[in-house]
Amino acid sequence: MKKIKLYIHLILAVVYTTFFMFFTFFFYDRYWKWRHELEEVETSFITPDGSNVTSSGFVWIIPAVVFSILALIRIIRFLKDRHSLNQ
Repeated sequence: MKKIKLYIHLILAVVYTTFFMFFTFFFYDRYWKWRHELEEVETSFITPDGSNVTSSGFVWIIPAVVFSILALIRIIRFLKDRHSLNQ
């Protein structure tokens, strides 16, 4: 039973890390790489590839931070349970 719990922590850590990377990519793509242009125009603009970028793109970082915290919690629980299983 303890091994199953151990694997659940590990699987959830991988899932949360995947979501973290997904939302971090969208934060970078929709806001961070265009932040200087957004400061100049203060509204939105069209990128060279035709996407309309607005300053509200920063909200992608919120779920990224949440999923990174959840992943860290699962990794810590995995390490604690693995340590207690070995003793």
